[in-house]
Amino acid sequence: MLFSTRCVRNDLSFSVEECYLSIIEHQSSITGNAPIRMFLYLARVYEQILDISKAYQRALYRIPTPRLYLLYNGKEDFPREKRYRLSDAFRAAQGETPVELEVLAININIEKEHPILDRCPPLKEYSQFIGRIHAKQRDGKNRDIAVKEAIRECMKENILRKFLQRHGKEVYNMMFDEITYEDIIRIQVEEARELARKEAWEEAWEQARKETWGEAREQDIAGFISAFCEEGFSEQKVVKKLRKHFQLNAAEAQKYYDTYAAH
Repeated sequence: MLFSTRCVRNDLSFSVEECYLSIIEHQSSITGNAPIRMFLYLARVYEQILDISKAYQRALYRIPTPRLYLLYNGKEDFPREKRYRLSDAFRAAQGETPVELEVLAININIEKEHPILDRCPPLKEYSQFIGRIHAKQRDGKNRDIAVKEAIRECMKENILRKFLQRHGKEVYNMMFDEITYEDIIRIQVEEARELARKEAWEEAWEQARKETWGEAREQDIAGFISAFCEEGFSEQKVVKKLRKHFQLNAAEAQKYYDTYAAH
């Protein structure tokens, strides 16, 4: 069960089975300030998803356990994994600190071969795409050419193919601000919402059309029966004409006759 989902430009949070709350941030530059930002993100998300009134009750209010991640895919050398702690930023930290928060930074550059890439194919494909761009830039190609060639090659090799087919131009424009994995998720979420809105509108329109058409058809059938009955046609002939004119089966035509012939 997806308990809470929030997706914006550079961070992503979600909860699984109401037990774990994961917050993920993407970075293409190295910084040790991730725990400070995550501390603020975590407080905001908890504020959105928790029933704060329960914090004042006698019984212990159990909340989702936070799991905080930083996904790094910059060009600078960075270990496969690194842990950052909020206490490292405290000016007067001594011994055990009263508040602690840990962020696991994961290098998702394809050459680091972090296991998370095999467990998450879309993330791996994103890393392959960014890796292609970096490799072409190292070969001396400017970013414009590197991005265009990477998009073309990845589509040909079925890497993020559907996404790039739909959003290739948008991705090209975003690459000059460094497209993130969260950008891809955000676009997909927006696309899903738009599709849902479209499907809901089409469903509503179709239902309205059926209802309107059904009412008009009902009136036509009633008028048809009334007219032939007034002309003295027998029940058998009216039912036969109903079947032919409105493409009804015998039971439907008889039901309509029984309903409207007496009126």
